[in-house]
Amino acid sequence: MGPIEVSTVCAFADCFFGYGSWRAPYWFVGMEEGGVSSIEEFATRLEVWKMVGAPELTGLRSFHEQIGVTKWFTGRPPLQRTWRPLIRAVLTATGRKADDATLRRYQATSLGNADGETALIEVLPFPSSSTRDWIYGALEMEHFSSRARYEGTLRLLRAQHILTRIEEFHPRSVVLYGHMQFWTQILTVRQHSDRVAIGDLGTTRVIVTTHPTAHRTTNQQWDDIGRLMERTSPVQH
Repeated sequence: MGPIEVSTVCAFADCFFGYGSWRAPYWFVGMEEGGVSSIEEFATRLEVWKMVGAPELTGLRSFHEQIGVTKWFTGRPPLQRTWRPLIRAVLTATGRKADDATLRRYQATSLGNADGETALIEVLPFPSSSTRDWIYGALEMEHFSSRARYEGTLRLLRAQHILTRIEEFHPRSVVLYGHMQFWTQILTVRQHSDRVAIGDLGTTRVIVTTHPTAHRTTNQQWDDIGRLMERTSPVQH
């Protein structure tokens, strides 16, 4: 592995938004991806991203297989803690059963496919194993010297880009999870329950909710979100 190129880091920060397709009908938007605990792991992701053409979105399974992360996609995979509720919601939205076997099969074969029905999008581009850790100061780049500077530089700009893509592609539903205060400050939404707010961007239903791994998260919450993802569902005012 060679040295990390500053130009590649900047391009990744500006351009990489996650997995799936902008044309997917169901989008799930988080604040940042987990799973990276060293600069070496990040460098591997940069290399693979460049190799596949430096896209805004790419296939979840294919990308992870190329970076050597296969446990979520082979055999009888463990259910990933963040993805499990998201899968449950889309299965509920589309009238499919959400037992563990179906959840595992969907995770392994369908979630975030480049030609599939779901997109997994992140507001912030650099994966982190924890919000308390900041490995990217080692890049020695001013904008990324601390988490505060990184978020201040990128969060609002990239959120606005995602909103522009919603206006361009008109997905059926977009679920924005985590950092509810951030989203409710920049979107017009109304409270649906203590953990869910809802609104519309053109023909797209927008749902703002807590992170899937937040304390007291229940299957019922994500089943309810799944029903709200269908525009025919009644909305509480």
